[in-house]
Amino acid sequence: MSTTDHVSSGVRAVPLLPCVSIDAAAELGQALGFEITFRQDHPRPYLALRSADGIELHYFVVAGLDPEASYGACLLAVPDPAPVLERWAQGLIDHYGEVPATGFPRLILPSASSDGQIGFSLVDTGGNRIRVVRAVEETHESADEIADAEVSPLPPMPEPELESEPEPEPEPEAEPEPEPEPEPEVEPEPEAEPEPEPEPEPEPEPERAVVDAAAAPTPSAPLAPPDPATADVSLPAPGGVVPPPPPPAAPGPRQSAFERHGLAAAPQHRFAALIYLAELSARLGRLEDARAHLSAAEAIQPDSPAIAMVRETLEAGPDPA
Repeated sequence: MSTTDHVSSGVRAVPLLPCVSIDAAAELGQALGFEITFRQDHPRPYLALRSADGIELHYFVVAGLDPEASYGACLLAVPDPAPVLERWAQGLIDHYGEVPATGFPRLILPSASSDGQIGFSLVDTGGNRIRVVRAVEETHESADEIADAEVSPLPPMPEPELESEPEPEPEPEAEPEPEPEPEPEVEPEPEAEPEPEPEPEPEPEPERAVVDAAAAPTPSAPLAPPDPATADVSLPAPGGVVPPPPPPAAPGPRQSAFERHGLAAAPQHRFAALIYLAELSARLGRLEDARAHLSAAEAIQPDSPAIAMVRETLEAGPDPA
């Protein structure tokens, strides 16, 4: 099982991951064998994916998301990671023409942990790291065993001793303030007689300016209208409305790796993908699948040194668990 699903308690958790666009997430999910169970484009884009073996992934769009700086991640615990890895790798080859090891998306080779569990990772188009590991069964005591267990009562807590607060000391009585002495009365000064206001002086008449008719400026000539051929003027369209700019061209469909590099399923790329699947199946112990992939690769390049290397891996056997 991929998501945390406890049937007894009814708890179920589903990873909710950010993405650049719903179309990119849906394209990768369908290439890996997922089915779209829900999709909403407006007002908040949302996508729900589910595989045949119960793995669920949900996506929501984050504007301006940079996959290089993404911290999105989730852990999928499944009964056996090997068939999931083989199915996802084959889906990437069928859709993109190769198993991408760089960029977005990309598949990270499996690795064995200290306890012998084999897992792998897939980085999707939004930069989220999806880690797939083997599920570990846990044992818990039943509710009846916990209820029947004898529990010793806790000892009584001793009551703390309260210290008596000291009685406050009486405040000393304040001394009475002396009464202020009466201020002596001051006789008012006699009011001064107002001075007479001065009479206003007559204003002088302004001098008349003598204008010389010969020195007077001549009226300037009227300004000529600007030349439309040389003037930087944006003239509106007929009717007074400026036409809007043309809409941007819609992005075309996503191309596979072969189409991007102008290759029509080149044999050397098909050979590299078959060698990758043969070595991966040999490391996981799927010897029949490894021999089938190796035979298909040998039909393309029988003299390649990679054929001998994979045969040595088959003779050595799968990685120790």
